[in-house]
Amino acid sequence: MSLHFPDDAICFVPGCKRPLTHQLSVRMRRKDTGADWAPNIPAYFCSYHANSGCVMRILYEPQVDKIVNVEAIYAETVGAHRDYRIP
Repeated sequence: MSLHFPDDAICFVPGCKRPLTHQLSVRMRRKDTGADWAPNIPAYFCSYHANSGCVMRILYEPQVDKIVNVEAIYAETVGAHRDYRIP
């Protein structure tokens, strides 16, 4: 299976013009390695930035509405957002 990138998608790193090769996703894995949820985030990366290393900070706020809200932020700008309802 291959990923589909929107025609207007650009690398998440501002100013980068390299071709897109990766998409960020977050997965909640169970002990048996299955996933309870795994939304892809509309944050796309070129191969260089996907593999150059990064710092990710995770702020986990428990919810009761069964919606996973994921935001990818570069510097102080919200660059990508997705709400995913857990089936």
